[in-house]
Amino acid sequence: MKRFMDRYGFTRQSLIQFLLITANAELIYMFWNLRTSLTTPLMGVYSVDTAGLGIIAGLQGFVMLFLTIPLGWAGDKFSTRNIMLVSSVVSGGVGIMLTLLVPISPEGFWIVIAGYGFMLVFTEAIYKTTNLKAISLVTDDTHQAAAFGLFEMGRGIITFLEGVVSIWLFSVFGGATDAVPAMRWTMAICSCITLASALLLLVAFPPAEKEKQASAEKQDRESFSFKDLLTALKIPFVWVTGISVACAYAMFIMAATLVNTYMVDVFGLSAIVAGSLGLIISLARIIAPVTSGQLADRKFKSSAHLNMILFAIMAGVLAIELVLPKNNSLLVFAFAFAALAAFSCYMIRGIYFSPIGEGGVPPRIRASALAAATTIGYTPSLYGTWWFGSIIDQHKKAGDAVGGYNIVWAILLVYAIGGVACCWWLKRHWDKQHEEQPSKKDIAEAA
Repeated sequence: MKRFMDRYGFTRQSLIQFLLITANAELIYMFWNLRTSLTTPLMGVYSVDTAGLGIIAGLQGFVMLFLTIPLGWAGDKFSTRNIMLVSSVVSGGVGIMLTLLVPISPEGFWIVIAGYGFMLVFTEAIYKTTNLKAISLVTDDTHQAAAFGLFEMGRGIITFLEGVVSIWLFSVFGGATDAVPAMRWTMAICSCITLASALLLLVAFPPAEKEKQASAEKQDRESFSFKDLLTALKIPFVWVTGISVACAYAMFIMAATLVNTYMVDVFGLSAIVAGSLGLIISLARIIAPVTSGQLADRKFKSSAHLNMILFAIMAGVLAIELVLPKNNSLLVFAFAFAALAAFSCYMIRGIYFSPIGEGGVPPRIRASALAAATTIGYTPSLYGTWWFGSIIDQHKKAGDAVGGYNIVWAILLVYAIGGVACCWWLKRHWDKQHEEQPSKKDIAEAA
């Protein structure tokens, strides 16, 4: 255990805190995640079509793009513990409210939009950056990549378990025969689980730890001003980090959705077979982040040094995918290349916020810096699925599915090259900042 804690820079108390914060970080989204685990029943409950569900899903990108910077500074101004507690209670409470409204008429759809919008203001614009700041502060600045990689792995495991539990609940309450009541019960229980997850934070920040944290943070919070927010927004590598995150997030859309449809539309696989192959890729979300975290901290000088290589791998793979003949004899190669790109993407996703801590952003403005990086980084969630899907749909209608996917791969290749450029800049920044200091590798070897 001591070796494990040393590897991640944890103390016994900070390890417990890390685990509980990680659990809450995904349980807060248990109600929101029903849109992917039980998509059709949720649409039935709200009486909406695919376009209506798309509006609900698009709220996430809208909130993150326009409200993260205006509200993300709250993580620097107010107590981390209190923000996370309030956000968890709001998320669970809104879920219960929406549960009590179903079944709802199409005319009441805007009530649903208002409910989800209010939930996302707390879970995305306020909670997310505070949560990321909490993770970055449970260890020192030389173990940021390892901690974030472990964090993403934990979230991946909990997301998988949430899906299993949600589907099981829906089945137990008779979803096969009477979907609306079954979905009502599922929504209610998932909301209660989110509310219960707030208790994890009371354990993560016990009274003694709360007082310690309050004492350490009080001066910074009281002196935090709008000028400090502007200071965070003026740091160049914060914005370059955000652009690199955006490049990776566009690739994440490919890994999460397009590989599955690519196998069906281009190679003619059944939805079940393609879905089974997709499960193989989904395992990458559990394995890849912790792998990249360990590599970045133990074998590379910083996360940017590793991410530059990973973006280059993705660029090479996408270039090969573009020229690879689309016939069934090469299906194995096509899937292998797509899986390699997805694995590289999940490796980057695990540590793409690490430069904020590695770059030495002061804790007092770290949430504001993360808010800026998050705003830019998650912009593809606002347009990516619609943009890529529209290109593919237009070409499928014209009988040229291959052409549609090739255009998308070419666009993603540009993103990958952009990621290489951003990480090269971040790498140069890190090297310049630490040129007279020993690297983590040198410190480890000396120890």
